[in-house]
Amino acid sequence: MTERIEVSKARNGRNMVFVMNVSHFPRGGGFERVVYLLSQELAREGFGVEVLCESWVNDAHQGATRPVGALGFYPRLWNTVYSWGEPKEETYFLFETAWTAPSALASKVRGMPTVMHLHALESQPGFGWGEGMRYYVASLESMGARFSDLLLTVSLDERKILSSRFKRKRVEYLPLPVDVHPQAATNVKRKLINEIRGKLGLDSEAIVVSFLGGMDYPPNRVAAEFICTRVLPLVLNASARKVLFLLIGKSPPASAFTSKNVRATGYVESFSEWLMASDLALAPVFGGGGVKTKVLDYLSCGLPVIATSKAVEGTALSPWEHYAPAETDREFAQRILGYLRGDSVYDAMAEEGFKYVCREHASQAVVGRLAHMLESI
Repeated sequence: MTERIEVSKARNGRNMVFVMNVSHFPRGGGFERVVYLLSQELAREGFGVEVLCESWVNDAHQGATRPVGALGFYPRLWNTVYSWGEPKEETYFLFETAWTAPSALASKVRGMPTVMHLHALESQPGFGWGEGMRYYVASLESMGARFSDLLLTVSLDERKILSSRFKRKRVEYLPLPVDVHPQAATNVKRKLINEIRGKLGLDSEAIVVSFLGGMDYPPNRVAAEFICTRVLPLVLNASARKVLFLLIGKSPPASAFTSKNVRATGYVESFSEWLMASDLALAPVFGGGGVKTKVLDYLSCGLPVIATSKAVEGTALSPWEHYAPAETDREFAQRILGYLRGDSVYDAMAEEGFKYVCREHASQAVVGRLAHMLESI
């Protein structure tokens, strides 16, 4: 039987049903976090909200999932969507990326508004799949587009790709929602940082440089190893200041445990307090698709960010206005050393970046856009 998680009952006559294949909602990152933030705001706006998934990972993140259908077809999920009934209230179905595309046919057959959320075009070369897998995923993406009344993407770059690929379909850009922390404003954060560091056991005198991401995901693992083995030595050799590189997330690489200047947290329930305790954030990302949420999380916590062009693709972030650009180990080290020297540009970028996420990515702003789009289906 498909997992059904009720978040709220409808007060405004409208329901939103999020459909996923495998989930550990409401925990975890990735699309689960997007769904959580959207669902909470939709509930405040009076929507009834449910989450459907074919299989559910337990709280211990042990991968306790049930067998699912082959080739992206999940019979139980399809049947649940199809047998939803004839609700008196208006119901929208929002399907997660390519893997739930076959089940989108069920809501289409029933004549219910159907939305496909392609939060990462997994068929693109930059995502990391081999050619055969990309071809298969592209067929699922096409299937989802064919069954949908609306295609959503979180990337401005991928919106162009989708609009070109599916010329007769409506494609809209929906920014990723993130938690915005009012206490991250620069003047407030400076008063709180030592208190937060004391709670987390971080040295109050060190410059804390953070990286966020589950390092079982290959692009994040590459980034973490890049920091530990290539960037860290350059920084330590060029500066006498006390610098701590903080890796926040599960499955850190072995290189994280070879230097006293690196601390790996492992899995944490809340990463925001670790970011709030940091001085600077890194995003040496060289692969993956969609929009990299870590950069938005850094900015929402008031941090200056050093990032590759890949890390900020699909956003409207501008180099030297919202973040410091870097591509090589030497460039990352140079930017960190610039921060250590007290270059004022880093404070200015942190403030502009914080304003950007408040304006574009706060949950309330994102749900306002989504509700407007739904009304016009």
